[in-house]
Amino acid sequence: NDFISEKTLLIMSGDAKDEDKGATSFDNSDGKVTLQGTGFSAQIKAGTIYRVLNISSIEIDVANIDAKIGTNTDPTGTTTLFAWLAKLFAHGGQGLVYYGKVTQVDDATHFRAAGLTGFGNDYFANTYRVYVVRDAAGGGAAPQGEMQPCSDYDSTDGIFTHTAFTADLAVDDEVLLIHERVAEIKDLIDRLTAARAGYLDELDFDLQGTLAAIAAYIDTEVAAIKTQTDKLAGAAPGVGTATENWNAAEADIVSIGVNDTKNKLHSLVVDIS
Repeated sequence: NDFISEKTLLIMSGDAKDEDKGATSFDNSDGKVTLQGTGFSAQIKAGTIYRVLNISSIEIDVANIDAKIGTNTDPTGTTTLFAWLAKLFAHGGQGLVYYGKVTQVDDATHFRAAGLTGFGNDYFANTYRVYVVRDAAGGGAAPQGEMQPCSDYDSTDGIFTHTAFTADLAVDDEVLLIHERVAEIKDLIDRLTAARAGYLDELDFDLQGTLAAIAAYIDTEVAAIKTQTDKLAGAAPGVGTATENWNAAEADIVSIGVNDTKNKLHSLVVDIS
């Protein structure tokens, strides 16, 4: 009976003492045990003492997990979880955005991306924009964060023609080919930002003019009020005399100054004797 497969062999003597490995199979005919991975660090010789532990080997568990979910070296898998996820991410945004790395820079307006070949000539031309998502040097230098339209595409060599960035691309720079309809969202945001700034500038200019006009008006009114209050402030009391008769004394008592400059008559004391 196969009582060893998927169990753990613990070496108790010899050069590989204290090492353990998982057994993947056991041949009843000759007692041969096949181990997981590369086996022990030294050859197991006749007379070596070992134990079969009724526990699963971590290596076997990992191997079983890898068999189910796949690994990052599974290039064409279709059934493992990893392959399924890889295909999901690769095709989930199909037609809207494509990711690639720059593999060659021909000049300021041409670069090549070996991973973006085979889409058909002009596939990206005039319908996609090149967005530099990461500077290969990792310092965020230009043209990282810049986006320019793609005007031509050679499918065989993955050559992209684009409007020049503020700085040349470099090998291993990471780019996104973004569909125009998606890229136009950025255009809209930029226009709204500019419009908002313009409106605020205009509002600030108009507000300054309005406040200046209001201030001037207030200054005028305050000056006018001050003129009137100056009149009301009055002058030193004066004394009128009635040497002849009441009527003759009116000018001295009441008409104190000419029109618009008359002072307030604070009090009137008439002494008739």
